[in-house]
Amino acid sequence: MDRSRRGRVVKSRLRSALKLVNSVIGLAAMGMILYSRWMIRSWRNHIRDSSDSTPPWFATFGADALQ
Repeated sequence: MDRSRRGRVVKSRLRSALKLVNSVIGLAAMGMILYSRWMIRSWRNHIRDSSDSTPPWFATFGADALQ
């Protein structure tokens, strides 16, 4: 195998590996978005059914951090 062909093989494998990593990261991001939507829906249902209407910890943390 000559150098130019070896270089093309390495480049092709690297490109494929990077595409795989990009796909995994994209799937993880979509999973996080879907999970956050589910958590917000669950929290809203809990607030609607409960008399305790305190906001979640991250809402107060974000407000405190901005002050």
